[in-house]
Amino acid sequence: MFCSKCGNEIKETEQFCSKCGAPVGGKGKNTKSTKVIIIAIICILAVIAVAFFMTRNNKGGTGQGNEKGFIQTSANVQANGVQKLSFNNMSGDTEGLEQVQKDLINYFDNDYFEYYGKSAQKYPQVFKGAKVVTDGVVVKVLKSTDEDFEVVIAQGSSYSYNNIDLEEIEKTTPEALFILKGKQQNARLTKEDEVTICGRYNDVNTTEIDGKSYTLPTIEMISCNSHIIGQDNYKFSFETIKNVAEYIFGKDIKVNEPVSGQDYTDGFGGFFKVTFDNQSNANFKVFNMNKYYGEIEYNKIHNGLSNNIVKKLFVGADFNHYIVSTYDEDLKHVYIDYFDRDLKKVWSREFDYNSTKAFASPMDYTAEQMAIVVDNDLYLLDLKTGENIIEPVLVGEKIRVNMMDDGIILIGDNNKDTIMKVDYKGKILFKQNAETGMDYIESASTQVINGKLVLKLLGPADSIKYLVINSEGTIEVATDDLF
Repeated sequence: MFCSKCGNEIKETEQFCSKCGAPVGGKGKNTKSTKVIIIAIICILAVIAVAFFMTRNNKGGTGQGNEKGFIQTSANVQANGVQKLSFNNMSGDTEGLEQVQKDLINYFDNDYFEYYGKSAQKYPQVFKGAKVVTDGVVVKVLKSTDEDFEVVIAQGSSYSYNNIDLEEIEKTTPEALFILKGKQQNARLTKEDEVTICGRYNDVNTTEIDGKSYTLPTIEMISCNSHIIGQDNYKFSFETIKNVAEYIFGKDIKVNEPVSGQDYTDGFGGFFKVTFDNQSNANFKVFNMNKYYGEIEYNKIHNGLSNNIVKKLFVGADFNHYIVSTYDEDLKHVYIDYFDRDLKKVWSREFDYNSTKAFASPMDYTAEQMAIVVDNDLYLLDLKTGENIIEPVLVGEKIRVNMMDDGIILIGDNNKDTIMKVDYKGKILFKQNAETGMDYIESASTQVINGKLVLKLLGPADSIKYLVINSEGTIEVATDDLF
């Protein structure tokens, strides 16, 4: 301690300064207390700043949402340093994921919009920034390095063109051309390759090719499956499904082409069969992984399931759990089982299902919660225990569930209450009718683009309509029927 008048050092036991005689009077102690108070205030402010920063970062997910629009939910749990969106909001190009996780998400992501050049340019409110899927043929390789590539694609198959000359196609069917770019693949794309592409549609840009100017749309690749000309074009290759299956189940599995009569009897073999080497666990034996549509279904023959039972497996949003849904048409029940990574059942739920319609219990989930509609009721479940977080909410027949930051979006199967939003306390925030012109809606896909919810509705005879919806539930854009 030092004298406040002359600066002389003073012992703790002294009441007066030995140099100038000034009383100590406690000023030194006040100075010490003041420092402690200042440090405490700084610590409090730092905690508040960190909490504010984390709260902001827990919103927005991929950055496609904004504070005034739909914001994709992120769970509070982090795995591998990545904030997890709800499973239905994840995408194969979500930043921070490992490549195998991207492959897994891209496998389950069935929300891609079919890309057609005219439609994409006619409705930029729908397609700009959207995830799209299409088939095509490589017309010209513009760039191919160890890091990335850029090629010109003509939409369609090789049978769509008499030749694959760029200038000739540009004269006859210019709307079929687009540029595909992305990170280099193990098997590089070459001229005349047939491909199935999943990517994100950017915009229309002008580029010079061989001294001639072309104005073409650009798609950033998320995944690309190359085919042999003349063979069936499917979305997922054997290699992709094998990698995804090994990530989900581990290395002790076999992945094979199915055999008619042995692995299926309904005439459809559009899947790869995944078999566990150790089949001691009755819940994990043989699965069908679809080549065209991202889903894993229990093989009916090898699991002893009747045709009246639909049993599917989903991967948890934390990549460390399994969700198994079972619909028994005879018993009119839906079962949800939750397993950990070691294939041990954590909890199980049973629901009555009295609807006369085919099984439709759409769900979405984060690492901590699940939203599911069963028999016209919306349930919000705690994934740690399987218990209800709120009382079930009567919402009607729904075919799609999306968990957003401030509520749950529900899509119906008809023109009444087509779009509904319910908050996480069970309050219905809005209902919106949609004059789709469809007798009924068979399925729905959703994407959040620039804070707007873009909804793809599939109706009878493969008719398609897109809706752009703002955060208040107002339909801003409704397209013509697109086929």
